[in-house]
Amino acid sequence: MLSLLIALTPSASAFCGTYVGSAGAELYNNASQVVVARQGEQTTLTLVNDYQGELLDFAMVIPVPEALTEEQVSLADSLHVARADAYSAPRLVSYECENFDSGYYDDGGGGLGCSDKSDDAGYEDSGDAGGSLDVEVVEAFTVGEYQFVVLDAEASADLYTWLDDQGYALPAGAEALLDEYIEAGSYFLAAKVTLEAVDDAEAWLSPIQIRYDDPAFSLPVRIGTISSPGVQNLTLYAVTDEADGAVGIANYPEVTLEEECMWRSSEYDDFSAFYAEQFTAAVTAAGGAGWITEYSWAPSNCDPCSSDPLSGEELSALGFDGDADEAHFTRLHVQYTPAAATEDLTLYTSGISDTHQVRYITYGYELEDRFPICGEGWAESPGTCDADDEAGSGGCSTVAAVSPRTRWRFGLLALLALTFGGVVARRRV
Repeated sequence: MLSLLIALTPSASAFCGTYVGSAGAELYNNASQVVVARQGEQTTLTLVNDYQGELLDFAMVIPVPEALTEEQVSLADSLHVARADAYSAPRLVSYECENFDSGYYDDGGGGLGCSDKSDDAGYEDSGDAGGSLDVEVVEAFTVGEYQFVVLDAEASADLYTWLDDQGYALPAGAEALLDEYIEAGSYFLAAKVTLEAVDDAEAWLSPIQIRYDDPAFSLPVRIGTISSPGVQNLTLYAVTDEADGAVGIANYPEVTLEEECMWRSSEYDDFSAFYAEQFTAAVTAAGGAGWITEYSWAPSNCDPCSSDPLSGEELSALGFDGDADEAHFTRLHVQYTPAAATEDLTLYTSGISDTHQVRYITYGYELEDRFPICGEGWAESPGTCDADDEAGSGGCSTVAAVSPRTRWRFGLLALLALTFGGVVARRRV
């Protein structure tokens, strides 16, 4: 479904070159997508559900920093998330000599849960949430196809029992993690699907959007790894005020890739597979958990553009208060294994609004003096677009190799406290 939405996104061509393709979020298995709009202490999270199967089997538990009310929970349009993905994905572009005639040359440049089975789609009326159990149902409401309850618990054992009684078959080891969230003062937002609200038992679920105020800026991954089958990928789209700049992750290593290089398509059948292999290798070398900034730009502009820039209306639907030219957009790609995900993500705003994108260029001999070749480096006797070549080779000659560009780096680290987490759990048969 996501790939279909991306395919329907109109592309823009107002840049020096031709957009060829991208490595979007749909490439990865066991992947999650989250949009976070952060302004001051206000956070709006849009959580994309990639659950597939009978809706009877769907159930989700999300630790949240406060007792959310119905006004703080809504549904989002998955098309807006697909647009964010298409706009910011790592891209492959093609250049020809005439693209540089104007003198313009830019030289600078899963998930949150797992699933199981359920018995039914309704919550049992447990009164005080289980008699002797010290679990309180603070709020109960329905939004769209979801039935929500907000839970407050004093002990993980009681919460674990309540969730188990309701059919959330959390795996062994979950109690210790629940204790950490309870000790941090978290509440828990639990969701099931109201079957009468949907027409198709195999329908796609709407993204859930929640809003809250909290001084801490973080996102959980650990609780979603309890039942993880292996490597998970998270694509995080962050929208901040322009002055706050790009978003980074303080407590996991930032990895680097060979990019801004020419990709020889003859050596690889698929650009997306090539990019995924490079990223996974970098994260593995970093110990099994790491992240990269795939895109950092004002969302009202781009170059080269893989789709139209994001509009103010689209950003508003994702939780940002302001126009597109007042915002900064960051795309982070995070990958981790359950063993390596020892902490939830501590996020920070860097105050840096420089532009950055992960870009690859289709190989061309005449471009060898402008870009290195992926996996090979700079050509010893590079071709060039110089029209004054002595060899008379139709615009291509050889010149000395030039140094690769200096890559943009985050320069600010800030340690922030853990506040938010999520897990999707299937319920028992």
